[in-house]
Amino acid sequence: MLSVPGMREIDAKSVYTRFKRDLSSRALQRRFFNKQKLIEKYFSKSEKSKERIFEELSKLVIVRAEKNNPDALSVLFQWDDPKVSAAFANDFIRLVDRVTIDQLVSGLLYDIRNHIKKLENTIISKRAIAKKRREDDVMQLKENAMIAEELGIEPQLGVVQCTETPLYYRGALALNTEIRILQARKSDDAFIVGLRDLQEEITRLRGIKIDKTKLKAANIDQAPYAPENPTRSRKKMIMLGFILGVLLGIFAAFIRNFVNNQSRENNK
Repeated sequence: MLSVPGMREIDAKSVYTRFKRDLSSRALQRRFFNKQKLIEKYFSKSEKSKERIFEELSKLVIVRAEKNNPDALSVLFQWDDPKVSAAFANDFIRLVDRVTIDQLVSGLLYDIRNHIKKLENTIISKRAIAKKRREDDVMQLKENAMIAEELGIEPQLGVVQCTETPLYYRGALALNTEIRILQARKSDDAFIVGLRDLQEEITRLRGIKIDKTKLKAANIDQAPYAPENPTRSRKKMIMLGFILGVLLGIFAAFIRNFVNNQSRENNK
């Protein structure tokens, strides 16, 4: 499982669930049919509407769970030419796999960008508050310096001031010196608690880069095949089987290992 604070969790189950959903997506099926130009190649003379043809083509793609293995799926692509069926099956699975990975990676990167933005806003807020507190400190010091001057209080070296002792007891010289130093300060970063941790987290997140070409949403356990006794219909359709094994954490493992390696490199 990949879990980064402020971002969605990615594990084998969630990836496989997304993949199964995409297999049955009419939008992806339509995208595949358009990419293959099936209507132009095989239905150009049909009097049916394009939408009706899409509906009929979608019925040729059947996704079902295996009886003996609920974690496995069969994708059946029905066509009258075994070679064309095999090509369609391979291309369709590749399309769904790529779309699933692209969407998951895009979602993860979106979460990372949002999390970085939140951290940056936190830093901006902390810096603004630190500046305001420094200005408040200067104001208090100025008032106490004026009181010390009016009372003629001189600084007493070696005397420990307790929390209840008024600031003007430190003397005008010491207070004015502190005022001058605070006003000359160019950055409050060194005095903001937790700021460096936030900056370190931003650097780590910005260093995350994901190579989608190395990721897969599912393992193919069995290549496409044409049955010995194909199911026949009016168009003599051939039933093509495509078995998909359960995802073994490929997607999550790649990203989790990368994040861990990135963290180790940043720590070095």
